[in-house]
Amino acid sequence: MTNWQKSFFSLVFLFLMLAFAYSQTQAPPARTDSDLDYAALSRHVSVIAAKPHTMGSAANREVRDYIVEYFRSLGLDTEVQKTTVIYRHPFRPADAVTVGNVENIIARLPGTSAAMGKGANDLVLMGHYDSRPDGPGAGDDAAGTAAIMEVARIMTSGPAPLRDVVFLITDGEEMGLLGAQGFYRQHPDAKNVGLVLDFEARGSRGAASMFETSENNAWLIDNLIESAPDLVASSLSYEIYRNMPNDTDMSISKGEGIPGLNFAFVAGLFDYHSSTDTAENLDPDTLAQQANYALGTAQHFANLENWQSASGDKTYFNLWQGRLVSYNQGVAVGIGLLVLIFGLWLFVSAMRRGTIKRGSLGSGFLSLVALILLVSNVFESLIDYQQTTATGISRLISLGEWPLLAYFITTLGITVWFAMAIRRGLSKAEVFVPAFVIALISLLAGRPWFGAVMLMVILVALTWFIRGRKNTPDIWVSALVVWWLLLALVLYFAPNASYLLAWPLASVLLGISLQRSLGLTANGGARLVGMLIAGAVPLLLLPPVIVLGYLALGSTFPQGIMIISTLSLLLLWPLVRNIGSVANGKAGLLLLGAGLLMTLVMMFGRDFDARHPRGEAFYYAIDVDQQEGFWVTARVEPDTWLGEFMGTGAGEANFNRILPGFDEEILIRKTALPPYDAAKLKINRDRVTDAGREISFHLQSPTAAEYVQLLFSSDAGISSASVNGFPVKVPEEWPDAAQMRDRTQADAWWRWRWYGLPRQGADVMLTLEPGRPLEIKVIEVDYGTPEGAPPRPEDSMPKIYSWSDSTVIFQVVVLD
Repeated sequence: MTNWQKSFFSLVFLFLMLAFAYSQTQAPPARTDSDLDYAALSRHVSVIAAKPHTMGSAANREVRDYIVEYFRSLGLDTEVQKTTVIYRHPFRPADAVTVGNVENIIARLPGTSAAMGKGANDLVLMGHYDSRPDGPGAGDDAAGTAAIMEVARIMTSGPAPLRDVVFLITDGEEMGLLGAQGFYRQHPDAKNVGLVLDFEARGSRGAASMFETSENNAWLIDNLIESAPDLVASSLSYEIYRNMPNDTDMSISKGEGIPGLNFAFVAGLFDYHSSTDTAENLDPDTLAQQANYALGTAQHFANLENWQSASGDKTYFNLWQGRLVSYNQGVAVGIGLLVLIFGLWLFVSAMRRGTIKRGSLGSGFLSLVALILLVSNVFESLIDYQQTTATGISRLISLGEWPLLAYFITTLGITVWFAMAIRRGLSKAEVFVPAFVIALISLLAGRPWFGAVMLMVILVALTWFIRGRKNTPDIWVSALVVWWLLLALVLYFAPNASYLLAWPLASVLLGISLQRSLGLTANGGARLVGMLIAGAVPLLLLPPVIVLGYLALGSTFPQGIMIISTLSLLLLWPLVRNIGSVANGKAGLLLLGAGLLMTLVMMFGRDFDARHPRGEAFYYAIDVDQQEGFWVTARVEPDTWLGEFMGTGAGEANFNRILPGFDEEILIRKTALPPYDAAKLKINRDRVTDAGREISFHLQSPTAAEYVQLLFSSDAGISSASVNGFPVKVPEEWPDAAQMRDRTQADAWWRWRWYGLPRQGADVMLTLEPGRPLEIKVIEVDYGTPEGAPPRPEDSMPKIYSWSDSTVIFQVVVLD
């Protein structure tokens, strides 16, 4: 078999497996055998996500009323839990006080088994109905709420379940899991909850998956496999997610010791929390898959007689969509140990036969380090370049999976070229030119010149040393040793994630062993077939994880994803070697050129449009104390609608003026002060007791601002605080006098974030040292386009995670 033939079959096989892997990350067509009314699902999403509806807003109350009315129309006992919540995360301290006035929706479907009596027997289906102020929240979380509403319809129209089913639609998830805290820590029915099924999203399309479980999940996984159609799940995602700072409402129920399963979809990250998270942009197949998960699992667990509380954890993963493999953690450890022992035996045997040489292995490790440095810095420079523009990263995210294809081809090209070059011996040009190019790219990306020079020096030193070695570097065996070491580490720290390393490594090692045992020749067709078979398992398991990893995490950190891709390609070294064996060994350069060309087209070939608008922030601010009103933006691009609106009269200022502690330059354009009605603090009681000076005041926002910040002067000597009778934890230590003196600094203030302040207001009680004045800075943020704002062009949207398109009223109140 010729090199061209081997290269062709290897390349075709590689890309066919990658295409299959990509298909596994997409939602399957909506099932035709489901009882779900897909049209009703879409109607619910359209109503809920008609416009942004952040907690506390009139729009959110309209959504609340729609859901409540629907549950009641089904004959369900439905209540709205209204309560005050002081944020407390079960595992992490808060950086500021967060207060929320939440309105949770709780509907109950009674079960038939009175014999179960009281106790943790209720099944909760949970989603949230509030959205971010930046977008209408079709995916996050109208999709989950609509799925629960449709499940409620089906379950109320059929036979009553064995257990009580609670349909919990929380408020205030987006502002800190506030509604979940209000239910699980305050509602009397929370003590009866035995299992939670949570439905979330971080995008607008792609396959929905079960990505998080509670501990001791063996019984949960066994029953999940029985109940969820087209199931996508991975114990790897569970291991990763529980070590990340991300949260959903299930973080609260898990913190209260309640078992649960968490479902979400992550593709379409551009739409996450943005104005494009609309019903029109939500993939109906993704919505259908999420809803079928909700229906299947709800019907199954609600009619399950025995719920276990502890039986160990399981390893579980997809071979392909809908086909889940699972086994106990002990089995995972056993499989991992067998692979480690088998790999060690092969390694020692090869060393004794002289097939592996120490010199080749050592230079192979150095070659691997050099290759990883090359790949990492190419993509780190790319991201640094994107971040030099205000909108580069958001445009990159708007391209979805397309950047990943360009990145992968680029990575494949670098890997093929470098691995083949070190095998035949690096020329002087191949030592100096790549290092110089990488350093130049770093400088063009705006990275520090010292780092670029040091990188060039390190790469030249590494590759020059490799070039001088007598033994040809064995980069494949080095990569296999790295896989072996990674498996050992993961097996120790996260055994249920070890499958991702164990099975691909075992497949390759078995392939090596069989080929040597059968004495297959390097040029024979049988050996190529053996290579393809050995590569099937790695290509079945690894690429879907890489794709989902990029979609969920890697769009702003692709160097990590590409390093994993490089190690995966080296695991499949026989296929990579076949691909690089043609065109005088220059096939890698051809692939590299194609990948770079695709990357350039990707970066500069598409601008923002109505489907993928540019995020731009501006809002109107009113300084009550100075009696000034002005438009505010962080920055403007020349020759844009926002630049024209701000005009040449815009001046520079600092955001500290509005919110102390945030030292950021802003542009402001002053205008005539419009009529306004600022927040009112009405003193209910101000007296001195044995505990100190007690001040009770009533806070009310006449504009019903959805978000209020209260900043209390740190030098007032506050010793206790409460909101509506709920205690607020006071800092154990206050800053010293020098830190408190500058009122533009964060240390000078104790900051509260308040969401959903009721129209009638709320009561605050403080105890502080007598004889000290108390300054309170009040900042009201009323979301919605300010009066007099210019109309946005279709390729512009409010910038996410900002106060964009709002009116901000701020003042300082002094209580002597």
